[in-house]
Amino acid sequence: MSGGGGVTTAFSSTTEFEKGLVYCKSKLPFSYKNEINLEKSPSYFPTESVPKRIKESLGGKVKFIICVRDPVERAISDFHHTSYLRMRHRDMWGRTRESEGERFASVFIDENGNLKSNQTVITESLYAVHLRHWLQYFTLDQFLIIHVEDIRRNLSKVMTEVEAFLNIEPFFKFEMFKYHRRSCVKLPTSDNAYCAPIWGTELAHPRLNKTVTRMLRDYYRPFNREFESMTNRTFSWTYL
Repeated sequence: MSGGGGVTTAFSSTTEFEKGLVYCKSKLPFSYKNEINLEKSPSYFPTESVPKRIKESLGGKVKFIICVRDPVERAISDFHHTSYLRMRHRDMWGRTRESEGERFASVFIDENGNLKSNQTVITESLYAVHLRHWLQYFTLDQFLIIHVEDIRRNLSKVMTEVEAFLNIEPFFKFEMFKYHRRSCVKLPTSDNAYCAPIWGTELAHPRLNKTVTRMLRDYYRPFNREFESMTNRTFSWTYL
């Protein structure tokens, strides 16, 4: 099993998509006949044009792995990541988690105290809305929904689910995995363990006040319930 070297936009970017399927495939690594190529992109799931483009280009037998997290945490992380990419390093100095939380509120709460629910950072956490659209082109059994907390806490279980979903020969075993703040895996071919990185930036991660957090929780809750119903899964953040 092999994956693309980085995030791609072959189906979410009109410019990239119009270059054709051969170009899209050129972004994937070379693989043997007994290997499965994976492509990853955070832009695919929330982009309305993508499922239609994928079905018309690749047919209806594609499989999808979707990794979701607490919608509020995802929105905050999205805002933080986008800010980091756009901000000059010298402009990050002196900022605190509280001041970044206030900046988040100034961007997404209007002068009347209402949530700007049409903003991309907010709408991309509407998992039920996005999945509902994808299910117009594909069936639910073509999707494996993974909760990011499961990756952190029980990666061996997640990898077993991925192997079964992709119908590939089981390889990972529980004893390969170690856990200390994050998931680590030690392959039998190596003496070293590979651990998922803990990312950090110079820009303080926003800490929202209770009022803004509650506003987001209340907004997402009905969509979270619908997503649970659609996927026959339960998530720790649905009823917060």
